[in-house]
Amino acid sequence: MASWTHELHHHGQTLRALHMPFLAFIAGTTLVMVAPLLAFAPRLIAFRRQALRDYGALVGVHGRLVRQRWILGERLADAEILEAPELGPIADTAAIYDAVRATRATPVNLLALLKILVPLLIPALIGISTQIPLRQLLLKIGHALL
Repeated sequence: MASWTHELHHHGQTLRALHMPFLAFIAGTTLVMVAPLLAFAPRLIAFRRQALRDYGALVGVHGRLVRQRWILGERLADAEILEAPELGPIADTAAIYDAVRATRATPVNLLALLKILVPLLIPALIGISTQIPLRQLLLKIGHALL
């Protein structure tokens, strides 16, 4: 990054000439930082798939028994699942299923990417500001993001 700023400031290099190496640097660095986290994706996908089946079956059984007992008024001999304090009411079992369904395939989200990209981009903004006034540069970035 510093060498590119040096090229811009002292050797007359243009931003246009450096934009492809810069983009390659940003993409490569981001990939290097994210790749170890992507190693967890297959296990997280398998976990989510199995957990959705398991917890879906549990919520289904619980819901059917609640319906039989409270809506149909049936007396249930084998319904200890309804007495389990770990499960609680139907809303609690649905919340468990929703939590499993919300599991992501990778531990990478927008916030994680921003934590990688912002430190990479700040030195670049300083280097670019030697060619383009900072205010104009920030306005261009703001318009591009919106």
